Amino acid sequence: MGVLAPLARKIGGVRSGSSGRCYALGLAGQRLLASGQPERQPRHPYTPGERYLAHTLAIAELYVGLIESERQGAVEVIAFQPEPGCWRPYQGPWGARLTLKPDAYLKLGVGGFAYSWLIERDMATESLATIERKARRHVDYHQSGSELRAHGVSPRVAWIVPDDDRAKAIRDVLDRLPTDAKRLFAVATDTEALEVLSTGVWS
Repeated sequence: MGVLAPLARKIGGVRSGSSGRCYALGLAGQRLLASGQPERQPRHPYTPGERYLAHTLAIAELYVGLIESERQGAVEVIAFQPEPGCWRPYQGPWGARLTLKPDAYLKLGVGGFAYSWLIERDMATESLATIERKARRHVDYHQSGSELRAHGVSPRVAWIVPDDDRAKAIRDVLDRLPTDAKRLFAVATDTEALEVLSTGVWS
């Protein structure tokens, strides 16, 4: 009926044959979900690349971990927006219209406190020069005051990385920023992420 559409399979998968079948929403499925939202236009499903899949699954894994922590009573997930819903338009230098594109927006309730974050989920596939450009874009957005005017708070930025070596590399990049700007950022490995996001404290 076109509600689901099969994606291409890799031959020679993990079970000594073709990999498991994956499905995406077909055109009919997209129309069902977009009912009452005319701005959401259906598009033909396609098979995404492995880097995109790994990155998307890492964001999903973060969300699952947060929900598990919420069910244990440790935190309250007040808001979680993956991209593109978390993208932030703002006015740059000389009135240029720019868009900040983090991987997710998160607001956590812990006790009587609320922690707001823009998430950058790093897979150690981007150059450190790209990381620095992203960090400076976050600084520009923070200094624009757009988030503060709209929501009364400007979220910090959490870089979540796969291991300690990558964490050190990104911290070295962030150390090149002005002192005031460095306070905007936190860096955490996968195993540290929940603690950092729920306390705002990182080493």
